[in-house]
Amino acid sequence: MFILKHLYILTLIFMNRKIYVLLKAKYYLVEVKRKNLLLVNFMLFTLTVVLNALRYTIYSTYLQVHHYGIMEVAATIGSITYFEEGDPYAIIPP
Repeated sequence: MFILKHLYILTLIFMNRKIYVLLKAKYYLVEVKRKNLLLVNFMLFTLTVVLNALRYTIYSTYLQVHHYGIMEVAATIGSITYFEEGDPYAIIPP
């Protein structure tokens, strides 16, 4: 279980890095090639969306496997960080 948790955290970090690299590549390509700007933008946007969807899928699957409710999963994915005292949906991410 310990190894799985760390593998999951590393996966999230890897996904964030990939998205950051894609965004940097986008600005570089905008300067170098202005001809195929629309195509490049569309491709990078699509890749970013796919990586984000994969990251959220991994996150929600992990939480559901560990028996969190669907509202708790939604609250975590939505990055809700401000909770009232005794809020039933206030969970600490793994």
